[in-house]
Amino acid sequence: MSKDDKDFLDFARKQLNDGVDNLDPVTRKKLTAIRNHALDEAQKDKSWLPNWTPLPAMGLLTAVVLLVIVYGKPVSLPGLDTNQKDLEMLASIDQLELFENLEFYDWLANESYDEG
Repeated sequence: MSKDDKDFLDFARKQLNDGVDNLDPVTRKKLTAIRNHALDEAQKDKSWLPNWTPLPAMGLLTAVVLLVIVYGKPVSLPGLDTNQKDLEMLASIDQLELFENLEFYDWLANESYDEG
Protein backbone atom coordinates (compact mmCIF):
# COMPACT_ATOMS: atom_id res chain seq x y z
CA MET A 1 0.00 0.00 0.00
CA SER A 2 1.44 3.33 -0.99
CA LYS A 3 1.82 6.31 1.31
CA ASP A 4 -0.94 8.22 -0.52
CA ASP A 5 -3.38 5.31 -0.03
CA LYS A 6 -2.53 5.10 3.66
CA ASP A 7 -2.97 8.85 4.09
CA PHE A 8 -6.34 8.73 2.34
CA LEU A 9 -7.55 5.83 4.50
CA ASP A 10 -6.45 7.60 7.67
CA PHE A 11 -8.23 10.79 6.57
CA ALA A 12 -11.43 8.86 5.69
CA ARG A 13 -11.36 6.97 9.00
CA LYS A 14 -10.92 10.22 10.95
CA GLN A 15 -13.78 11.93 9.10
CA LEU A 16 -16.13 8.99 9.64
CA ASN A 17 -15.24 8.71 13.33
CA ASP A 18 -15.74 12.47 13.77
CA GLY A 19 -19.10 12.17 12.04
CA VAL A 20 -20.17 9.41 14.42
CA ASP A 21 -19.16 11.48 17.43
CA ASN A 22 -21.47 14.29 16.26
CA LEU A 23 -24.53 12.02 15.96
CA ASP A 24 -27.35 11.93 18.46
CA PRO A 25 -27.33 9.00 20.93
CA VAL A 26 -30.27 7.14 19.32
CA THR A 27 -28.63 7.07 15.87
CA ARG A 28 -25.27 6.12 17.37
CA LYS A 29 -26.96 3.24 19.24
CA LYS A 30 -28.60 2.02 15.99
CA LEU A 31 -25.29 2.17 14.12
CA THR A 32 -23.58 0.20 16.90
CA ALA A 33 -26.32 -2.45 16.78
CA ILE A 34 -26.04 -2.71 12.98
CA ARG A 35 -22.24 -3.00 13.21
CA ASN A 36 -22.48 -5.76 15.85
CA HIS A 37 -25.09 -7.62 13.82
CA ALA A 38 -22.87 -7.47 10.72
CA LEU A 39 -19.89 -8.79 12.69
CA ASP A 40 -22.01 -11.64 14.12
CA GLU A 41 -23.25 -12.60 10.64
CA ALA A 42 -19.69 -12.59 9.31
CA GLN A 43 -18.68 -15.02 12.06
CA LYS A 44 -21.76 -17.17 11.49
CA ASP A 45 -21.04 -17.58 7.76
CA LYS A 46 -17.75 -19.31 8.49
CA SER A 47 -18.27 -23.04 8.29
CA TRP A 48 -16.12 -25.82 9.70
CA LEU A 49 -15.00 -26.76 6.16
CA PRO A 50 -12.18 -24.73 4.66
CA ASN A 51 -12.74 -22.97 1.34
CA TRP A 52 -10.38 -25.32 -0.52
CA THR A 53 -12.30 -28.48 0.47
CA PRO A 54 -14.11 -28.91 -2.91
CA LEU A 55 -10.78 -28.98 -4.79
CA PRO A 56 -9.78 -32.57 -3.89
CA ALA A 57 -13.31 -33.79 -4.56
CA MET A 58 -13.30 -32.16 -8.00
CA GLY A 59 -9.87 -33.64 -8.72
CA LEU A 60 -11.08 -37.11 -7.81
CA LEU A 61 -14.19 -36.71 -9.93
CA THR A 62 -12.09 -35.56 -12.89
CA ALA A 63 -9.76 -38.55 -12.51
CA VAL A 64 -12.70 -40.98 -12.44
CA VAL A 65 -14.24 -39.43 -15.55
CA LEU A 66 -10.92 -39.60 -17.39
CA LEU A 67 -10.45 -43.26 -16.40
CA VAL A 68 -13.93 -44.12 -17.66
CA ILE A 69 -13.28 -42.33 -20.93
CA VAL A 70 -9.86 -43.89 -21.51
CA TYR A 71 -10.46 -47.44 -20.25
CA GLY A 72 -14.21 -47.77 -20.62
CA LYS A 73 -15.43 -50.42 -23.06
CA PRO A 74 -18.01 -49.14 -25.52
CA VAL A 75 -21.42 -50.69 -25.18
CA SER A 76 -22.27 -52.98 -28.08
CA LEU A 77 -25.88 -53.01 -29.14
CA PRO A 78 -27.33 -56.32 -30.38
CA GLY A 79 -28.22 -55.03 -33.83
CA LEU A 80 -24.94 -53.16 -34.32
CA ASP A 81 -22.34 -55.89 -34.03
CA THR A 82 -19.28 -54.48 -35.78
CA ASN A 83 -16.78 -57.28 -36.11
CA GLN A 84 -13.26 -56.51 -37.30
CA LYS A 85 -13.52 -59.02 -40.15
CA ASP A 86 -16.75 -57.44 -41.36
CA LEU A 87 -15.15 -54.02 -41.41
CA GLU A 88 -12.14 -55.34 -43.32
CA MET A 89 -14.40 -57.03 -45.85
CA LEU A 90 -16.40 -53.85 -46.38
CA ALA A 91 -13.25 -51.79 -46.74
CA SER A 92 -11.62 -54.19 -49.17
CA ILE A 93 -11.82 -53.40 -52.89
CA ASP A 94 -11.43 -57.12 -53.73
CA GLN A 95 -14.87 -57.83 -52.33
CA LEU A 96 -16.53 -55.42 -54.77
CA GLU A 97 -17.59 -58.33 -56.96
CA LEU A 98 -19.67 -59.72 -54.10
CA PHE A 99 -21.68 -56.53 -53.93
CA GLU A 100 -22.13 -56.42 -57.71
CA ASN A 101 -23.69 -59.91 -57.66
CA LEU A 102 -25.72 -59.41 -54.50
CA GLU A 103 -29.01 -60.32 -56.19
CA PHE A 104 -27.57 -63.66 -57.33
CA TYR A 105 -26.39 -64.50 -53.82
CA ASP A 106 -29.80 -63.56 -52.43
CA TRP A 107 -31.54 -65.83 -54.99
CA LEU A 108 -29.07 -68.62 -54.18
CA ALA A 109 -29.77 -68.34 -50.46
CA ASN A 110 -33.54 -68.45 -50.94
CA GLU A 111 -33.62 -71.28 -53.49
CA SER A 112 -34.64 -74.67 -52.16
CA TYR A 113 -32.61 -77.70 -53.19
CA ASP A 114 -35.11 -80.43 -52.66
CA GLU A 115 -34.27 -83.51 -54.69
CA GLY A 116 -37.30 -85.13 -55.75
